[in-house]
Amino acid sequence: MLPVSYAHNGQVVRMCVLYLELLADVAFNAVYGVTFTDQMLLIVIFVMQILLRVVILFTFFILLWQTELLRIGLLGMAFKKFKGLFIVSCVCTGILAAVRVPRLQGSTDEYLWDAGQRAGHVIHSFASVVFYYAYVKASLRLSLPDFYKPELWANAAVEIF
Repeated sequence: MLPVSYAHNGQVVRMCVLYLELLADVAFNAVYGVTFTDQMLLIVIFVMQILLRVVILFTFFILLWQTELLRIGLLGMAFKKFKGLFIVSCVCTGILAAVRVPRLQGSTDEYLWDAGQRAGHVIHSFASVVFYYAYVKASLRLSLPDFYKPELWANAAVEIF
């Protein structure tokens, strides 16, 4: 059962939006795996996916904004609590760029037969699963009542200041 303040503030809707964004990222990964001969289409998909990753991070911050951590200004503590998510997000986006940019620079036929790029795609696929798992887990962590109890975080704020 979700806390009343959690469900009342529309967090469930925001979580659903986050999950839809993650599904859109899955779709971009699936579509990009299909061989396209149009380089411009590949560039558009790549740019849209990078922008989507930024939007996913922004949506998570919107979810985080409703917690007592950010209501009383404990942004540093929020970063500590979700440090793994931010690291995974940066690393996975870097892997995405490292795998996709070479395909944008070369022809698609040469690209498909390059063993190094195939290994890169396998690494990217595993990293994407970790990326999705990290966001789902973090969003579910935000449903814990502790993030919405002012007395727990007020003490932490007093200790910091």
